[in-house]
Formats: sequence, structure tokens, C-alpha cells
Amino acid sequence: MVSRLSALMSFFLAWSVLFWTGALGAAENPGTDNHLIESTSHYLQRHSTNPVNWYPWGDEALQKAREEDRMIFLSIGYTACHWCQVMESESFNDPEIAAYLNEHFINIIVDREQRPDLDHHFMEILEELTGLRGWPLNLFLTPDLKPVYGGVYFPPKSHHGQSSFQQILELLVSEWNNNRSRVLAVVEKRVGRLSSQKDIKRNLTRLVSQPRIVTDARVQVANYWTSRYDSDYSGFDLAPKFPRPGVLSFLLRHSHQTENPKLSQQVFKTLDRMASSGIRDQLGGAFHRYAVDLKWRVPHFEVMLAENALLARTYMEAFQMSGNPVYRKISKGILAALNRDMRVEGGCYAVSQDATSEGEEGGYYTWPEEMVKALVGNDKEGQAFRDAYLDPFEGIVNDRFVLSISDEFTLEEALDRFKKQRAILVDARKDRIKPHLNDQLLTSWNALAVSAMVRAGVIFQKSDFLESGQECLRDLLTNSFNKGRLAHSRRQGKAGQAVFLEDYTHLVLALLDAYGADFDTFWLSRAEDLAQEMLNRFQPGSGKALLRTPVSEPTVIPAKADVEDGALPSGNTAALVGLSRLSLLTGNPRLEREARLLRERLAPLFLRVPETSPFLTEAWDYKPDNVREVVIVGPRNHMSTKKMLKLVQTRFLPGTVYAWSDPDQRPGVDFPSWLPFLNRKMINARPTAYICSHRVCFTPTNSVSEMGLLLYNSKKVKSPGLETVKDLKR
Repeated sequence: MVSRLSALMSFFLAWSVLFWTGALGAAENPGTDNHLIESTSHYLQRHSTNPVNWYPWGDEALQKAREEDRMIFLSIGYTACHWCQVMESESFNDPEIAAYLNEHFINIIVDREQRPDLDHHFMEILEELTGLRGWPLNLFLTPDLKPVYGGVYFPPKSHHGQSSFQQILELLVSEWNNNRSRVLAVVEKRVGRLSSQKDIKRNLTRLVSQPRIVTDARVQVANYWTSRYDSDYSGFDLAPKFPRPGVLSFLLRHSHQTENPKLSQQVFKTLDRMASSGIRDQLGGAFHRYAVDLKWRVPHFEVMLAENALLARTYMEAFQMSGNPVYRKISKGILAALNRDMRVEGGCYAVSQDATSEGEEGGYYTWPEEMVKALVGNDKEGQAFRDAYLDPFEGIVNDRFVLSISDEFTLEEALDRFKKQRAILVDARKDRIKPHLNDQLLTSWNALAVSAMVRAGVIFQKSDFLESGQECLRDLLTNSFNKGRLAHSRRQGKAGQAVFLEDYTHLVLALLDAYGADFDTFWLSRAEDLAQEMLNRFQPGSGKALLRTPVSEPTVIPAKADVEDGALPSGNTAALVGLSRLSLLTGNPRLEREARLLRERLAPLFLRVPETSPFLTEAWDYKPDNVREVVIVGPRNHMSTKKMLKLVQTRFLPGTVYAWSDPDQRPGVDFPSWLPFLNRKMINARPTAYICSHRVCFTPTNSVSEMGLLLYNSKKVKSPGLETVKDLKR
């Protein structure tokens, strides 16, 4: 048995993901009383008919594991996850496998979108033990939650040397029953190794927090990502290739601030390649989660709300910076797709769309060549369309073509020339069954969508986007609460119990963006209230990093501060951006103090691991020494006021806070008296622009053209150089 256990552990460390194809679709099993029926999670509801006796994460399941001295089988996934669906179909709906799981394990299933804290905690464990990341995340734990074994997708039958799920289960049970002491000894050594790795990380953090000579840390972050740039096919990965909107937005800002055309060209080439390739739905406009190949041709077909909201913003910024109308089209296409395909009753947005339709991954998005030929015709333009969009060598899935634009055509040319042919395919696709929509609503992800919509409303002068964002924001402020407390998720009118730091931070930022779109001080006042509540609930003490979960709520897993950016901004990154912007607008001393202290806490991350900091760089744009402040004073309907507001709202001005003041309003009556910006007066009885940058203020101006020059010149005012980490923290 010892040799079998050793073999299992060796396999555990060496094992890598194998793609396994199989039929999808829910098996028609009657299900057991698996405790999921009342869940607000779409993913858990989906598993409620499995014959596996699933429990949601909670005291009942954990107590049962301790009382019955059984191992826990923990499976974490999400609705749009293709391989989660495969494993459900092949294993969790298999009566024999389910019976074995029910007899020997306490089975707990978690929706990663509903419980990001659990997902993050156990993903760290899986990655540190195996080097693997991904879903389904499957771990076998002792009753006291120590890791025994884990992996991602397990096939139902042995395949190319990989053990089957049933074989793994039987071996684990045998070792647990017959060699418990040896298993626990191995587990304790493993836990000790994990603790040592965490100590190393903590020591590294302390080391880099000491003063040392460095260049501007944003340069280090930029250097890290540009060193990974794929000069052949763009992007910053090999395969799979991820869009990385946070990285792209940072590099855009940095290239603008440093006037580095080489850097901006890397970003533009990546944006062009992504928009031209299969990772973007060429008919619908939204982006898929990632591409599995080097050339971005073949996507993993799920569509996620958060990533699309961030990509819409990135293309928006690229349009602002370059003036290229193609980026405006792409950004508007993303937002139109969200409004068309993912908006639900109430005005907010569903979490995701599945990769699978009618039992086939990508079936909704891919095309047989003969069908395309029949639809668009065989004339010159029909042939040109097929040459442009059907790659006979790459971009083929299940003998069907993923639409992507050939390198022989520019993105602009293809978008303009083939409108008619794309419209024909769009009309034909209406007859297909759409991928399943996960109609769960996440507060944090919807806040990201709100920010994208309201920004687009003013940048593109599109009132429908602005109204969509405002409607969703009102819905969040009305319905995303449970007993007066903000909730992370809701579905079908029922809000969940949990809430996380990201919900507060992104909602605060959405409110600030809404204020920047229409200057309604209600949004600003609500943002300040939520920011204060956020500090009260998530900060263990003044000057400390905020925890992922509320301080006062007991947790089974260790409470952690979310500080490293991933596909989305970390909770503390978003908190720092929000606190910085709010303190500049409101003058609130508590928010200003906590922004400054949190900046000191997070500064070493720039130097420790640059790849974890792309979103964090935005917070440094709002340092008092770096920020640009603009106030427009004048009647809202005055032509000069309108032109000044349009200038500041539509120009690419990273690190800028701006406000509008009606000279006829009275502080404390018509708007909150705590808004310091709004006490400015018109000069010469005409609309006036006040501009300050890097703590240097320019002479107020009544001229729109002079205001434009001041905005341009203000970015050239240099703040004191960043010589040491101490300087970085200031």
C-alpha cells in the first residue's frame, strides 16, 4: 500500500491536464436530496439533479465530515466551464461513481463565481501542490480541511496513462481506511511545505519594503510585460492566449504618459489581432474567454461579463488615444452584445454564456463551409468573404470554421467591406439555439459593466449606453441588498448572504464613473457612504490592507487580504483607486488618510512580482503628486460649458478627476457642502475651466481652445522623481 500511495503522490505532482471530449447534456437522473435546491447559485442548481449527494459549503457538511470521520471531496466550478460540464456528464451523473462518492465521502460543491474566497484559497493550494490552475478544481481533504489529493478534470476511464476517476477514488479510500497514519503523515509534511512557501513570500514582501534605489516602479511593470510580448502574433502569452485587458490598459496609459510609440504599437497590434481573430465573435461582437492557440484563431467559447466589460473599456481608451474609429466600433460592438444577449429583467447583466450549444462546444459560433457558401453566394464578393473569414488551415473545430479575418485583409477593410455577408450570417444564426445563459447576477461584475456603459455613453456620445448603465446601477442600489447589507450575488429576485470586498470596491468605482458622466451628486454621495461602510466592514484597523471577507464574520478558511491583480483588479487595488478618487473629490480626511496608508502597504507589490500589478498602476495615477484635477464652472446649457465638459469627458486623460459646478447652486442646499471642487466661481461671468496637475495650478480660463492646450501641457508637468520605495509610497 505504501508503494501505491507513493505512486499516487508522484502522479499527483506530475499530472497535467488532458483534454477529453465527450457528449454533453444533463443526464436524466432523478437526483438525490443533495441540499442544493434552495441555493441562489445557478451552478449549484444545475447540479441539484445529480445522483451525487452534494452539499453546499457550510457548517452542516463540514460538521458531518468530522463526525463521520470521512474525507471531503470538494469540487469548485462555474456554469460556463466546459470541462465542468464534461465531468458532470461523465462522472457526477454516473450512478456507480455517484454511489461510491456518497458511500465514502462528504461531497461539497462550490460555485467559484458565488464564492471567490473559497476558489482563491483552494486554487492556491492546488497550484502550490501541482502547478495546475483551472476548473473544475477538485480536491480531496481530511475532515479538518488539509489537502490529501487533487487535480482538475478526471476522466471516467483511464486514458493515455491517466487514472480514471473511479480508480482514484478507490485508491484514496483504500489508503484512508488501511494506512491512515501514513496518509496523515504525508499530509502533515505537505501542509508544512505549503506553510514554508507562504513564509518565503511574506519574507520577500518584508525585504522589498525596505528602502532601495529603483526607477519608477511603473517602468518595471511595463518592462516585465513588454518582455513577454509575442512579436509574431501579439499578446503576452504563448498558448493559451488571454486578452489581459488590465495589462493592455496599463500599457496604453504608460505609453501615453511616457510618449513611447513603440509601446503603444504593441498594444494596438494586440488589439487589432484580437479583434480580427476567432477569440472575438465576428458576428455578435463579444469576446470569448481565451484562445487555445498562438494565433488567437480558436477560442474557448464561453463569454464572460467581467472580461467583456474590461475589454470594452480598453478599446474605448485605444480609440481615445489613437482616434482610430475601428476601436470605437469594437468597443461599441462589445457593449451592444452585452445589452442584446446578456441583459436580464431589471437592467443588469447575467454572469456568462456557456461555451456549448446543442451538445457541441462552439456549435453556435462555427460554420460548415458549404453552409457559408450557400448563404453568402458564390459570386466575387461571396468568394472574397470566404477568403477573408474561413481559414482552411487553422480555426477549424469539429469540421466547422471559426470566423476570423485573414491576414490578407486589414481589420478596417473587413469590417467595412463585408457588412452585407455578416448580416446574412447573423440572420441565419437566429435559427440556432443560443448557448445557455447563466442568469445569476454578481454585484462586482455588474458594477464593471456599469462603468463601461456610462463611460461609453459620454465618450461615444451614445445616450443608450449611458441609460443602460444608469438603469443597472439603480437596480444594484435597490435590489442587491439582503436585510440592508450589500450582497455579492442574486438570482430570480433572491439575494445571497455572502458579500466580498470586490462588491464594494467596484460599486464605488461605478458610482464615481456615473458621476463623471452626468454630474449627479447623488452618485457621489452614495459612493462616499459605501466607501465608509467598506472600511468599517473589511478593514481590520486603520492603515491595514482590507480583507476579502468582512472582518466581523467568522470564516473556516483563513481571512486574507486580496492584494494581487489577476484577470480582474484585486480588492485592495480597486479600493485604493476608489479611495484616491473619492478623497480628491470630497476632501474627506478619513478617505484621504486610508488611501495614503493603503498605498504604502501595496507599494512593494510593484517590485516583488510585476505581473501582479497591472491594475494597481492606475492607483498611482491618482497620487496627489501625479493627479490632474479639472473643474468646469458654468451653466450646464451654456455652449462653452458643454464644449468644456465634452473635452474633459472624451479626451484620453488618465489620472484625472473632474467635476462640474453650476454657479447658481448653493452649497449645502443644492449640492453637498463637503464637495470642495464645487465652491469655484465663474471668472468674467463666463464658463470657466480650473486645471491643476502635479500640485501645480494653471490660470483659470474661459477659452475652450486654451483649455485643450492646458490639458495637453498638464501631463508634461513632472512630479518629483521616484528614487526609492519610500518615494513610491508617498
